[in-house]
Formats: sequence, structure tokens, C-alpha cells
Amino acid sequence: MSTRNSRRLRHVRPREVPGYAEALVHGRTPQVPARPPALLSGPTAHQLGVRLLIHGALAFAVSLTIIFLIPEAQRHETLGFIPVMALGFVPFILTGRWWKAVGRRKIEELQHGYTTLTITFGQFHNGGGSHVRDTDAGPPWDYSGTWVLHRDGRVKSAPQPGYDPPGLYPSPVRRGAYELWTGASWTGHYTA
Repeated sequence: MSTRNSRRLRHVRPREVPGYAEALVHGRTPQVPARPPALLSGPTAHQLGVRLLIHGALAFAVSLTIIFLIPEAQRHETLGFIPVMALGFVPFILTGRWWKAVGRRKIEELQHGYTTLTITFGQFHNGGGSHVRDTDAGPPWDYSGTWVLHRDGRVKSAPQPGYDPPGLYPSPVRRGAYELWTGASWTGHYTA
């Protein structure tokens, strides 16, 4: 695909992508109801995001502690330098996994027509590409087309007509794949 064509795709809305009408009929696009939807069972994306912040802070504290143990481990062969150093990476790996779990839950909510977690820029998955309107902080988000709910289900804002809500839609660049749309940009995050 030429750079010119991929840049043009930055402004393609989900309803303009081939396969959109069929996906809509089969319920494979975000389903935004006329009334506020009930929350899905389990923790909300907002609650998982708060947990991520708490666990991330704890992971950072553990990593700092381990980093300070490395010189001690080098002095005393009994602690074992390599295991202590490797242990310092575990919190970062766990934080990355938690980050993706928040993203999966956010997508589940969006597919059901709402979100409890709003971000202005960024994403929870690897992605990107020349068709993504990206900033240094990641792709922009616009929740105008979906319900934004508090973690207890109360309404923060209602969807506005005429907007394509964030969620998964047929991709403008990968035939047969679904791509995450932020309400303002494609992300380069695909599902089958």
C-alpha cells in the first residue's frame, strides 16, 4: 500500500470500510443501546485500571528494592546475583500483562456500547501503522459515540448521534480482520 493511500485511510470512518454493513447486521460492531447498558459482570475497566496503578506502584517499589539488593548479592554469593537481577524484571513483566488485561476489558465494554475508563491518548496493545493518526502519546480517543459510565453504572455521558463509537470494526487495511477504532483513529490493533 502506498504511503499516500495509507495516509488517506487515517480519515476513513468505520462505516466507510467494506464489510461494515455485514458486521453491523451480525452484531460484530460495538452495540450501543438507546438506554444506558447494564455493566458486564466482573471488574470494570476503570476498576482494573485503578488496580493497575496500585500494583504498578508496588511493582516499582519491589524493583527498586531488588536493584538495591544487587550490590549485596554480588558481595555475598549466597544470594545469587543472576536470580536477584532476573527477579527485578518480574514486576515490569507483570505490569505489562495487567496493562493488556485492562485493554481487553475496555474493548469488551466498548463492544457492549459503553466504557468505564476514558483516556485521551494511547492504547493498551501493540499497534500502529501509517494509517494510524498517532501522537507522541498514542492515538487520540473520542467517546462521543458511546455511553460513558461510572464504575457503578451511573451515566457520565450519553452517546451523541452521528458518531462511530470506539470499538472493533472491519479493518481498512487488513481484509477479514477487525481493528480497534478509538472514535477518532484506527490503532493498528487487530483481532480475527
